[in-house]
Amino acid sequence: EWEMTAGELRMIPQYYDAIHAYADKIKNHKERIAFYYANTLQEHEQLIGLSRIGVDENEFGFFEMKQDMYDLMRFESGGAV
Repeated sequence: EWEMTAGELRMIPQYYDAIHAYADKIKNHKERIAFYYANTLQEHEQLIGLSRIGVDENEFGFFEMKQDMYDLMRFESGGAV
């Protein structure tokens, strides 16, 4: 899943809420569209790491979303990831 875009993942019902909870924090419309379609989540995470000076609200929200998705994957697979 991490090699998909957020736009692709939001089409999977169990990830919809986690993706949208993060996307709603992105106030700039162009940045939100870029989040959905410009990069995979893996690439997005790498870009955050490259530009990292401190953890801002959007970055913190991204990692919350990542944890939520991990928990969902673990739950769906019966605890084995």
